[in-house]
Amino acid sequence: MTATAHRLPDIDAQWERVRHRLRRIIGNDAYMSWLQPLQLDRAEDGEVVLAVRNRFMRDWVTMHYLDT
Repeated sequence: MTATAHRLPDIDAQWERVRHRLRRIIGNDAYMSWLQPLQLDRAEDGEVVLAVRNRFMRDWVTMHYLDT
């Protein structure tokens, strides 16, 4: 099953709103370095799964931005 099979009709628009809000909260430089590369993989059961380039980025984002 592909990631798009799990997407809700307007999940892409919601993800874009979240991304814009995160940019305002953490600032452009931090956003571009750490959060802009995140990709929405899928949404299911009220949770989203994000894809990252590598384990280091996953760990960094989790450690510094998970609460945000």
